[in-house]
Amino acid sequence: MPIYGEASNHSSVPLDNLDFSNYPRAESSMEYSQKVILHAGDALFIPEGWFHQVDSDDLTIAVNFWWQSNIMSSMSEHMDAYYLRILLRRYLWMWLSVLFHMSEEHFQNS
Repeated sequence: MPIYGEASNHSSVPLDNLDFSNYPRAESSMEYSQKVILHAGDALFIPEGWFHQVDSDDLTIAVNFWWQSNIMSSMSEHMDAYYLRILLRRYLWMWLSVLFHMSEEHFQNS
């Protein structure tokens, strides 16, 4: 069962039952996806901001540790990192549209 967070930085694409006709851009991203299976005592580091999906068996105890880098720990609010990514993406799209005379929608659909 997917868990959705308080911000729109969570994907609604169901990776466990993916229909490429509904999510055509997901097909190209699946080429770069990786599947990792952890066993008792294993750990996995996922950098901040990386999209990921976690599926666990019924008898799983998982522990998350939200490590804050120096730049992230100087931010006061827990959503600042997300908003910073959004602002940077909009800034990049603004300049790409100026340079290439394209709309943000063009970049999202390509």
